[in-house]
Amino acid sequence: MITKPHHLARWRALFLLGWSALLIGIFSYSSPLYDFNYTGDNNNYLTVGKALMHGLVTYRDVFEQKGPYVYLLYGIASRISFTTFWGAALLEVLGLWLILLVTQSLARRWFASRGALIIASAAPLLVLMEPYYSYGGTVEFWVYPAVLSAFLVVVTAQQLPDLSRSTWFGQGILVGVVFLSKYSLLGTWVAFFGFLTVWLMWQRNWLGIWRMVQGAGAGFLLSVIPWLWYFTARHGLSAFVRVYFVDNLTLYSKNQGTPLVKIMHSGAALGHFLVVEQPGLLLLVVVGLIWLVRRSTFAAPTKWLLGTMMLSGAVLALYGGQFGPYYDLAYFPSILVCAIWALVAVRNWKGLANLQLRKLPVKRTMVVALGGIFVGLLLVNQNPWMSRLVPNNPSVTLHRTSQRQVPAQIQFGRIMRNESHGRPTLLTFDFLENGFYLTSGAYPTVYFFEKNNIPEQKLPAMLETGVRALRRKQVEWVVLATPPTAHWEQAPNLQTRGGRAGIRAVHQNYHLVATHSQLSQGNPTKYWLFRRN
Repeated sequence: MITKPHHLARWRALFLLGWSALLIGIFSYSSPLYDFNYTGDNNNYLTVGKALMHGLVTYRDVFEQKGPYVYLLYGIASRISFTTFWGAALLEVLGLWLILLVTQSLARRWFASRGALIIASAAPLLVLMEPYYSYGGTVEFWVYPAVLSAFLVVVTAQQLPDLSRSTWFGQGILVGVVFLSKYSLLGTWVAFFGFLTVWLMWQRNWLGIWRMVQGAGAGFLLSVIPWLWYFTARHGLSAFVRVYFVDNLTLYSKNQGTPLVKIMHSGAALGHFLVVEQPGLLLLVVVGLIWLVRRSTFAAPTKWLLGTMMLSGAVLALYGGQFGPYYDLAYFPSILVCAIWALVAVRNWKGLANLQLRKLPVKRTMVVALGGIFVGLLLVNQNPWMSRLVPNNPSVTLHRTSQRQVPAQIQFGRIMRNESHGRPTLLTFDFLENGFYLTSGAYPTVYFFEKNNIPEQKLPAMLETGVRALRRKQVEWVVLATPPTAHWEQAPNLQTRGGRAGIRAVHQNYHLVATHSQLSQGNPTKYWLFRRN
């Protein structure tokens, strides 16, 4: 028979699941409430994930730079919904739910169950904040609950630095998954394992070190070896190493200089974020850290461990540079932990220490709390104003009209699906693909199926491969993206060597079928759809 505490815990978990579904449904562009999620990263994940499920080998057959676990996740999403983001939205609900569950467990360390539930319900304020959450789940979003779990291990451990084999095993699995998703997000575990190793050695606890190596090593190998076997069996191991490690560290990196210089740049970016961009979050961090330092809740080494994990995770996240504000979401798990500590400090403040939340009416307390949280979310996330609730908003069309419009991705996708003989073949030339492979149902048939965030001079093959495909009429459809203009050939973004060669190939072998203008990630953009002559 289920005891009452277990019964209540189950209902709290179900409540957080429903709350997650509601918030993703309102604030994520992946939700059916929106016409389309037109972000480059999310669409890349789905395009390569679909290709993976179709039998194409990532890195060998398709060039993309995130880790294989990202594409596996979105490949599963594509199985749920092949030409829409509904599958991704369902996974985002689960991702946010995990964040809230771990937050509740963290808060339960200092608060009663109702207070912990309210804090977990408020956590989306530090998850869905624009422009860091942006339009939908990035890798930083998916790693968020894993990072929180490492903090949970530290604050709930009974005998640090020694941990059970199962705990080491679980963290080892997470390290392997993050390592093969986006390894710049491993900073929290670099400090976690490094600090605990030194601590165990200081205590001469060789058995504890053996348990760590055995447990964490087994978890890491369990999450990594299947991929090594897969790429070896599919003759893609060398391509995997070249693209995911070598190209990411050389071609894709924005920060230049020695490792020390890169760390300094990353530290400066962290300071700019907290001091200039988000001084309110800086206040949370400062209050939380002051509470951590001054209270005797943790032993001194544990305090150092927690602080080191936060700093390491933040600095290494931007070690290679930053290509968008969503990179800063990597800071937020640490900020969320500091926010919980800040709430503890406020609660313990004179005049509030005797406040008994459990004596307040349950329903009224939750309604008021959730109402305030929701208003706060509307203040930090403006996405709903670009949803279907506002027809023909700028993310759909830049032309004022009373007739219901759809974004270019949906319009062009319908044309390609309806007019192609069989499955469409497509190339999005000279821009970061943002949804046309998804809506058309096309798989990438050109190795460089888009232009990644790599300078052309560093990787000229990126455009040369596309130009060669256009000259050979290798694809039936071509999509170009330019600033709003009457003449696509004169668009400034196409005036590179590779861009001009692409213009000539499109002129010779393709004809214009449709155009559409809309706001794309804040930029007025005109899309051009061409079909093979």
